[in-house]
Amino acid sequence: MNKMYKRLKGIIRSVDIDNYTVDAVISSSAVDRYNEVINIDAWKDGLSEYMKHPVLLTSHDYSELTNQIGIALSISIVGNDLIAKFKYFVGEGNPEADWAFNLASKGQAAYSVGFESLASETPSEPIDGADVERIYTKVNLLEVSQVLIPANPEALQKMKQLIGDFEDEQIKTGQPQGIAPTEEKKKTDKTHEDRIKELEDCIKDHEDRIKDLEDGNEKSLKKTLFELIEVNREDLTIFDKRIKQLELANKQADNHHSELAVKFKNELSALNARLI
Repeated sequence: MNKMYKRLKGIIRSVDIDNYTVDAVISSSAVDRYNEVINIDAWKDGLSEYMKHPVLLTSHDYSELTNQIGIALSISIVGNDLIAKFKYFVGEGNPEADWAFNLASKGQAAYSVGFESLASETPSEPIDGADVERIYTKVNLLEVSQVLIPANPEALQKMKQLIGDFEDEQIKTGQPQGIAPTEEKKKTDKTHEDRIKELEDCIKDHEDRIKDLEDGNEKSLKKTLFELIEVNREDLTIFDKRIKQLELANKQADNHHSELAVKFKNELSALNARLI
């Protein structure tokens, strides 16, 4: 089974403070940031299984019992939206549930649906001006989690820009485009180091913000950081691949530089021999 996740900043329709319930939009037929769409009709036959055990989790984490913060009382399709009514376990000894409801009641909730894709298609024309890569036409809902709203959407864009900066011809081919003088090589290396340092600083900034929220829970920090900056496996794989390509190109440049040095030394020795 190929389990997938889609996140939506919750559109809170209503909150019942006395009964700790929230009506919220947890999915829609809008084009998401991956240029994918879940047709609203795709949910029609895939909700009943979830409602047999309709847990509301925190951050898709099954590792502890306290990560269940509530249940879904109902789920229905309304127009182009998938609407859920959640009952939070507030005041029952679970601080996670208390805080999650507090965020939801203030409109600061995002929900992520975990689902199994049963059928999908590739559209032949743009949808709402976007080049959609996939439309899910039949899915099974497996779980729903309340997750963090990304506090700084620019972080992902900044990371992608940093990765894009490495997209030059030398890295694409893995071959050095001529040998620069030693001083020039140092300048290039420094530029790469600065870019990597900038990326590390960006991640460190998010770690500091999360510490203010999570109060030192290392496990939760790692999990929340991943969700906050929304870096998927493909992004990390591309970044790692390009770093390795860069290292290979620099190594090849160093080898070529060494070969030139040996050749120069041999020619110099030959010249000295002729002079003697």
